[in-house]
Amino acid sequence: MTTSIRSQYLMLIPALILALVLQTVALPPLLSAMRPSWVALIIGYWAYRSNGVGLLLPSAAAGLCLDVMFNTALGTHVVALTVVVYATLKLRGFLYLSPLWQTTLILAPIWLLYSFILFWADGATLHAAAPLARWLPVISTTVLWPLMFLILQLLRPVTRPR
Repeated sequence: MTTSIRSQYLMLIPALILALVLQTVALPPLLSAMRPSWVALIIGYWAYRSNGVGLLLPSAAAGLCLDVMFNTALGTHVVALTVVVYATLKLRGFLYLSPLWQTTLILAPIWLLYSFILFWADGATLHAAAPLARWLPVISTTVLWPLMFLILQLLRPVTRPR
C-alpha cells in the first residue's frame, strides 16, 4: 500500500466512523426527519478529493453497517453509496473547476439519487417510509455540504511534492 493511500485511509476511516455515529444519534422527531446523510457526505467528499483508489471497500463496509443499523435489505446502502462514488468520480472534472456554491448545486442530484435508491429499495421490499423522512435529508445534506467541505479541507493532510 502506497503512502498516499495509507494517509487517505488514516483520515477516511475515522471520518466514516464519526459519520456512522452521527447517523445514529437520537434526535427529536422533527430533527430526525431532517438528518443529513452523513455517510454519503463523507463518501462524496473523499470521492471528490481522491482519485477513487481504494474507496469502494470502505464505502461498501459503511453501507453494510448502515443496512444492519437501519434494518434495511442487505446491500441497499452499499448500492446507493457506490452510485455516489461513481457519480462523484464522473463529475470530478466539473467539480474541480466550479466554485463551492456551484459544486453544491452539482452534487444535489447525487444526494437526490442516493435517497431515491433508498426510497425505491424500501418500496421494493414493502417497507413503509415516511416521505418527509426520505426527501428532507436531500435538502439538509445539500445545505450542509459547503460547511462539511470546508471542515474536511482543513483536516485533510497536506501532501508536499518531493
